[in-house]
Amino acid sequence: VKQNDVDILHCHGSKSSTVGSLLRLFDSIKIVSTVHGHKNASNSVIKKSHAVIGVNKKLINGIENAVFIPNWFNPTHQGTPSSRSGPILAIGRLEKVKGFDLLIRSWINIDKPLEIIGSGQEEKSLSALIKSHGLEKKIRIITNYSYTSIEEKYKSASGLIISSLREGGPRVVLEAINHDIPILGTKVGILPQLISKEFLVEPNNQEKLQILIEEMLPLFPQMNMTALKDQIHENYSIESASQATLNIYESLLRADS
Repeated sequence: VKQNDVDILHCHGSKSSTVGSLLRLFDSIKIVSTVHGHKNASNSVIKKSHAVIGVNKKLINGIENAVFIPNWFNPTHQGTPSSRSGPILAIGRLEKVKGFDLLIRSWINIDKPLEIIGSGQEEKSLSALIKSHGLEKKIRIITNYSYTSIEEKYKSASGLIISSLREGGPRVVLEAINHDIPILGTKVGILPQLISKEFLVEPNNQEKLQILIEEMLPLFPQMNMTALKDQIHENYSIESASQATLNIYESLLRADS
């Protein structure tokens, strides 16, 4: 840090913020911490940073010097409008917090194909759950994927479902909107700020999630995403996030001048 004459160290998550807090003991460096999840938000080290960024507003409740700067959608995705002729997608790590077990149980009366894209320690248990419910012909788990292959999926996806118990973002919501893909799911992360409340339910409630899916999925083909797409291009682009972050850096430097 001293060799490179660093003025600001931007840390993501609690571990890197802990390193940053130690560096403050030996240098006058300014520490900026970005909070991506609820576990990080409760970390006392993060709260002591000179500035804190939260990717959704709930994460930074009660934290001084905190600013909301949302995630941005992948700028490499061209945003080709989906034909909505393909399967429903669910994307994320195969972990308990993503609620994919609740989603699978909620698919029992749905005829449309569902593809769960991700990898993680819950793969075997989720595959077993699909089999135990006789849903092998309706639900696929795809563990071999890349940004490029996911963008190809977006080009034909007929919808995206978020079943998470908690979230920081998630960024896939922005990417789906950028491709004109309808979304429903749980009230987590940035979803309540973007998605109409009629398409959201409380997290960790399988019965309500199933009712929501069965009632709202038939509306997906007619949904117009134009206004929402315009909104994310204005407020959730990498350009807007970069400018907001730069503003924080400059304010910290001005405070020392």
